[in-house]
Amino acid sequence: MKMKIKKWDIIIIGLLLIISFLPYMLIKELVKDDITKGTYAYITVEGEFYKEIPLTGR
Repeated sequence: MKMKIKKWDIIIIGLLLIISFLPYMLIKELVKDDITKGTYAYITVEGEFYKEIPLTGR
């Protein structure tokens, strides 16, 4: 038995795919600011700020 794919089936599948990626895109934008700021090590000597060194995980 051959099944026909209807127009609305394709539209619903397309919408479900788009909706499934929305959380990823939203989280990516929210975390973007934290990633661009980076992580730094602050070196102090006798309680006084001496130097700031960027830490990279790569």
